[in-house]
Amino acid sequence: TFTERSVQCAALYQRTTECHFITRVQGEAGANWAVHYALWADAVKPAIKVRTGQLFDPKIALWQIAGVAPDNGVANPQLDAANNRADTELVGTLYPYPVSDVQHLTAEGRMMMGDVYSDFRLQIQRGRTWTPLQMQSVARVGAVVTITLELPPGTFEVVKKTDWPPQVAQDGFVYRDSNGDTPISNIAYSGNTIVLTLASVPSGNLGAVRYGMDAGSGVSGWYQLGGNVCAVSRTRSAYYDQGYNVPEFIRHYLARHSRLVA
Repeated sequence: TFTERSVQCAALYQRTTECHFITRVQGEAGANWAVHYALWADAVKPAIKVRTGQLFDPKIALWQIAGVAPDNGVANPQLDAANNRADTELVGTLYPYPVSDVQHLTAEGRMMMGDVYSDFRLQIQRGRTWTPLQMQSVARVGAVVTITLELPPGTFEVVKKTDWPPQVAQDGFVYRDSNGDTPISNIAYSGNTIVLTLASVPSGNLGAVRYGMDAGSGVSGWYQLGGNVCAVSRTRSAYYDQGYNVPEFIRHYLARHSRLVA
């Protein structure tokens, strides 16, 4: 395996090998995803530890997949794994990166993915607690829904961007309850807060705000599901500085997920 070969190569130079993070990009099936992920994680971590001879278990750097519409049910379980398991960090989500077909990234998409991963490792190296951009709480008063977000370290506000990816209906948000969807007439961004103004006062039960799970821009070259919400870091893209067509500053896009209204 690659791990075993790395140990052999390191030994040639009187060095040792350590694995701090296992990168995982997978999750095409939503059924029983959490169970299958736990089985995989609990088996592979100690196996890598044994093969490298390191004294600690590696952690898992998980990427949230986007895939094709309709949503396959993986979005919430993947974010839950990062929030509930001490060994898992959700680095980011793949939908803001351009694709060559319906799900495989272009060269620029892989560059943006690499930028986000480098910022993730940088923030951890600086001793900061990592969190992906996600909805922390959702509250509704009448037709006004207030979303409080948890920002990744190194970012300071949530914003809307329509260049990567193009405009998505309602910026990717959907308000849904037992009576169906209520249209959103206005969206305002400020600091770590997003305020949705609904077209009418919903009357159903189990209201929830969904993001990135129901629609995409409809533009060729982008994922079929996504949104326009991100937090921009102050870390410049190494690829942008080399002249590649990627954003100048690294962006952390809002994870695809849903939150019940309190």
